[in-house]
Amino acid sequence: MWQDAIKAWNKTGAFKFKKGTAKTAQIKLTTDTAKQSATMGDNVGVTEYWARHNDLIAVISTLNPALLAEFGYSHADDEHVAEHELGHAMGLNHNPSSRSVMYYRNRSEGIQKVDVLGVKERYSTPAGESD
Repeated sequence: MWQDAIKAWNKTGAFKFKKGTAKTAQIKLTTDTAKQSATMGDNVGVTEYWARHNDLIAVISTLNPALLAEFGYSHADDEHVAEHELGHAMGLNHNPSSRSVMYYRNRSEGIQKVDVLGVKERYSTPAGESD
């Protein structure tokens, strides 16, 4: 799931995910085991992040495959959930439009133009400057 979602975001040109090591990665992608999934409640995906000011320091995104299967998500739906969690990993918030991968209950929409624009806007300010 994660690899397909990474490919989809990288294809947009708005952001480039690169594989790192467990020690050096800023974003860690995980998939819960059936035992761990119980702690996620009814969330099919969760992203936790730590920030200093407006800079992301570390991010952990987790998918809940047991719940994805229980809710009857297709492979495409699973990928959209992973794309959504990667959006959070890049600093995007939920979008009120159901036509966005960042819609809070999304499962059927892939990355849309509005999502790409959100990432570009988030990363448009050069480092060390503020709006």
